[in-house]
Amino acid sequence: MKQIRYILFILLGLALTACEAPVVDDFGVRLPEEPLAVTGRVTDAAGSPLADITVSDGYTVVRTDADGRYEITAPRCAAFVWVSAPEGYMAPLKASGIPDFFRPLGSFETTQTCDFTLEKLDTSKPWVMLAVGDPQVKNNEQVGFFREEGLADMNALVSADPSKNYFAVILGDLVYDQMGMYDAYVKSLADCPIPKFHIIGNHDHDKAAIDTVDDPELQDPAADDDYESYIGPTYYSFDLAGMHFLMLDNVYMSKKGGTFEKKLTDNQIEWIKKDLALVPKTKKLVVCLHIATRQRMFPGLGEMPELYGLFDGYQVEILSAHAHANFSDRIRANIYERTLGGICGTFWSQNRSNHDGAPCGYGVAAVDPSQAKHFTDYYYKALGRDRDYQMKIYSMNESRVASNLQVNIWDWDPATWTVKWYENGVDKGTLAPSSTNIEDPDVYNYFLGDATFAKVSDHMFLCKPQPHAKVCVEATNNLFGKTYTAEIADAGTPNQVVVPTAMFEQFEGKWLYSEDFNTLPAPATGTGFNWKNGETLKGWRVDFSTSTQQVCMSQDGSSSSGGFMNFGKVGNSERALGALTSGKSNNIVFGVMLKNNTGKKLRGLRISYYGEVWHTGDDVAFTQNGKYASDPSHKGDSLYVNHLKFSYVKNPEIFADPFGFDEETMPETADVRAGYKIGPFSYARTYNDAYYNNTWLGKQIAVDGNEPANRTLVEGPLDVELAPNDVILLRWRFKVNSEDYNYGLAIDDLKVEALE
Repeated sequence: MKQIRYILFILLGLALTACEAPVVDDFGVRLPEEPLAVTGRVTDAAGSPLADITVSDGYTVVRTDADGRYEITAPRCAAFVWVSAPEGYMAPLKASGIPDFFRPLGSFETTQTCDFTLEKLDTSKPWVMLAVGDPQVKNNEQVGFFREEGLADMNALVSADPSKNYFAVILGDLVYDQMGMYDAYVKSLADCPIPKFHIIGNHDHDKAAIDTVDDPELQDPAADDDYESYIGPTYYSFDLAGMHFLMLDNVYMSKKGGTFEKKLTDNQIEWIKKDLALVPKTKKLVVCLHIATRQRMFPGLGEMPELYGLFDGYQVEILSAHAHANFSDRIRANIYERTLGGICGTFWSQNRSNHDGAPCGYGVAAVDPSQAKHFTDYYYKALGRDRDYQMKIYSMNESRVASNLQVNIWDWDPATWTVKWYENGVDKGTLAPSSTNIEDPDVYNYFLGDATFAKVSDHMFLCKPQPHAKVCVEATNNLFGKTYTAEIADAGTPNQVVVPTAMFEQFEGKWLYSEDFNTLPAPATGTGFNWKNGETLKGWRVDFSTSTQQVCMSQDGSSSSGGFMNFGKVGNSERALGALTSGKSNNIVFGVMLKNNTGKKLRGLRISYYGEVWHTGDDVAFTQNGKYASDPSHKGDSLYVNHLKFSYVKNPEIFADPFGFDEETMPETADVRAGYKIGPFSYARTYNDAYYNNTWLGKQIAVDGNEPANRTLVEGPLDVELAPNDVILLRWRFKVNSEDYNYGLAIDDLKVEALE
């Protein structure tokens, strides 16, 4: 629709709204100042008139007469006129499933005719509503995710029970700031052929358009244009399934740059009053908007009392999204709000979870017009799972709270749920939520503790079972009388912390894991940063003391100080992970825990990486059999060899110290020590081989590990079978044979292919 840039508009009484100042289009052309006279007729599919049907332009609300006719005097700033479908009727569906209930208003005409057709619905079947938050597609790949995972799951649910009528409300953030994705989004909707009603979210606004408008009052309308062109009005109403729906826009673009407020404009408030004046108090209200009116887990974001006051006497269900977290809240005795986790989770990231650990999914509500309850049934539906998947249990080794088992019940609310737990079949009583909000372990580990994505939640429950106990949790939604159960066969061991695991990802038909270390910082050489096991790089750990937090030094190879190193040129994002040892400090071990998340049994792995040298060694006091290392007769002895020695172990969490064993005491061929194996390859560098002569001209210097002369490809197969969910530790130990300064060695561009 053509965006109209208007200078100012005001309400003129209760019945008539007009734009006060002259109205101009995008090109500065003056538009007619007089209101637009809109007339039309509402009929059924047979052409028969429909009386007492509500029609609105967003400012004025009227009803059709006995012949189905209406008249509206619309202000020039009105973008649409629409019909509010009554109970038992719906506008015809477009190919996308969006009902054709609205007409755009022209810019230059002084009169306009807008007719509407409503089709009779089959009301003999009960209704089911799907509530969808935040598809938030940013590119064609994400449209594919939405289609193949989200819409496919919805379609499967609909197809499984054709005895019911279905429709969906989609709660904003359809796209992710990319206005060019509206077309692909709308086309994808055809994959689930049910009616779909939309509202606008903050990411559905064109932020670039805002920056072209100087008047703050005009920035929000300027940003709506693309949404309106593809979807329709930003607020409207209809009746369906015995309920009256208010589809609202509470995202107000308040500043250039895309800053927004949670706010209903004054004209929208006035429109709600006029709309509800025609709705009896016996009618249940469903209010759909993007930003939660009260976010239980984030109370600082405030409430919307200006809205609550409009609902006195009504039973109200509010549906919202935006938070990418799932929570519900009884706001007042007559108002209950459900905030839906995003169907995109954390923006279609690989973990497919929301900030609070709720899986990607949507709400499913059964409604019965004859009953007074808000809904007769409701649950949060995880993509690819059945309705009983309502919680996840984490062992004491995985929990975010030491020595506690942790349970995430994502649809829990304090008003309607009770939770019990059992230890080895014994009833242990009720389980209360954690007194302190904590993160979901999987989300925390995936995002390496980044609070932007791994957010604390108040629907986490803690208990302290016996070591390795079988624990069962029962969570009951008392509002609908439904009990869900989940159990864990081994509760783990207190105080034993398992390092988070890295995982394979699918790429061109293969399951691969890769790490190039380029996310590590590149400050001045010798600058350290805190390394946190399992989190700095997901699944990676270093072991050279008892602490879980170590210092990783950024190095370009110019320093001879020993330690755990992040090698690379200063300011260059091309990094490598390794170590440089001084004297007898030869116990630096690092590696990655890699989980078989393919769902298949693997017959082995193929591994490749580059070994790199960043610093050369020294000759001082380096002896063997009383001879100095500068004696050429000893060149090539094992004395002169520095290793990044590779080894691996299957399911390392069962061992007390999978990083601490000494490969030198183990045969390379035997599966000894319950699964430890020496790798078939390591990266070795002969001591100062490149600079070996009687004058030692090359000692203690920096070299560029990215240069071909200082970089060696190491690759080969690992003959190890991995069942689904098995974990393998890939480990490198900096092994030196000197008693003085040695090489700075690193690995880079690690690739692991799962062999099915």
